[in-house]
Amino acid sequence: MPISPSRRGNILFVLFASIAMVGAVGVIGMNMMKGPVRAMAQITKRTIAENHIIASGRLVLIMSAKDNGDCDGDGMVEPLPWMNAGANVAPLNGGLLPSTIGAALMDPWGNEYGYCAWDHGTTRLDDACGHGANRLQGANSPEKTVIAIMSAGPDKIFQTGCQPDGSGDYILRLPGNDDVVLSYSFAEAMALSGGLWTLKDDDIQTATISKNISVTDMAAKNN
Repeated sequence: MPISPSRRGNILFVLFASIAMVGAVGVIGMNMMKGPVRAMAQITKRTIAENHIIASGRLVLIMSAKDNGDCDGDGMVEPLPWMNAGANVAPLNGGLLPSTIGAALMDPWGNEYGYCAWDHGTTRLDDACGHGANRLQGANSPEKTVIAIMSAGPDKIFQTGCQPDGSGDYILRLPGNDDVVLSYSFAEAMALSGGLWTLKDDDIQTATISKNISVTDMAAKNN
């Protein structure tokens, strides 16, 4: 028996309605998945940034003792100075990671890592170390922060800065910011550098350490 035009129209309507519903369900499903996928991607990037910062921190500590030592003779190692940011974004009162350490310089969001360094001890910002040469004034206290490394995070804006005068909190943070930050005190630097920041009593340019040291020039290796 032939199908009437009206019945054919109803069947087509039902088919199109079904296809539309399937499409709507697909769109809803995709939108529901976007949130968790986006969140997982950001977590992964933060983990990468944290690993970069940890590796950079250790390299900075090693290179500081190796290259600078106690340049002002006050019994406390001076950290590497930061690199000037130029037109790039940098944390308040700080700069960027030195390019000579052989570590990753760019975070997963495409920004260069920020870096602050403090000169601690009884002599600070001395001409022997390059007066004010991209270091901040610290204090005569091993409990204070000596270096801080940070990523501007997903918004690519540094909402973390550094205290310039050796007082108060050394890390300046805006509430609710998305920056990734790691800092080391002088005491932590002594512990994490394997003895390189513990100076020999009668020689301020020599660290006391009971291990052999192997230093690889990563920058040269990557060229």
